[in-house]
Amino acid sequence: MKAIAFLSLFVLTIYSQQLFAQNVNEEITPQRERVVFKFAKQHHAELATLLQNLKEMDEKKYDSAILELSRTYDRLERVKARSQERFQTDLALWKIDSRVKLLVARSIHGMEEETREQIQGLLLKRNAIRLDQYTEERDRLKNRLSRIEEQLEELKENGESLAEQDMERILKTVSRLSKNNSKSDSIKKTKTSAVSTKENSKSTKSSNSK
Repeated sequence: MKAIAFLSLFVLTIYSQQLFAQNVNEEITPQRERVVFKFAKQHHAELATLLQNLKEMDEKKYDSAILELSRTYDRLERVKARSQERFQTDLALWKIDSRVKLLVARSIHGMEEETREQIQGLLLKRNAIRLDQYTEERDRLKNRLSRIEEQLEELKENGESLAEQDMERILKTVSRLSKNNSKSDSIKKTKTSAVSTKENSKSTKSSNSK
């Protein structure tokens, strides 16, 4: 039991050391705590167990660890909203990092060969995922750069004609707005004239009746 408690404290200190060093005092609501626990349990069950143990031993470090995981959860949710594919790769990277931290914590008295091989395998897997990410990002940037180069060339070669086309569109827009405005003024004048005629008619009738 003492070994489990020590391991819990050591591992969660690793998870929370950055925020703890910054003396972050943000408050985590019970609802938020449940969300973070669910996230940890779903993607790294052993981490959730260690969190529970830490809660009983050091509440301050526990709060820092929960806050860090909460921020991780928020970051992944933002990624998920933009791209499901990127979310899956970022989540996979987080799970690898979390497992590595746990294995490192278990090796505080010396790393066995089996553990070293596990960590090495995880690091290789992480690098493979990063390689795919960077390759995709490079290709995306290359495509964007290619489109920018095309736009630059078009502006250099056809700058004047493009400006003339833009000017024609502007003039057409102004002409259309002017016509609409003229129609609106004409309608207003017609209504005003009708109202005036009606009022004059009423005045005439009133005078005749007298």
